[in-house]
Amino acid sequence: MRLQLDDKSYQVGWEDGRSGESSKSHEELIRTGLDDLSYLSGYIEGEARRITESGSGK
Repeated sequence: MRLQLDDKSYQVGWEDGRSGESSKSHEELIRTGLDDLSYLSGYIEGEARRITESGSGK
């Protein structure tokens, strides 16, 4: 199975993960027109980037 991520939703999630903001609720994502799977995927990757950068002394 192949899924297509929504670029806008992914980017918003990535930015939130990078900044350390808590993830938005499903209802908030729907209200703002974001795809929750794409947002969550971006959030996880943004958070991983933030953690790895903070652990490497940057």
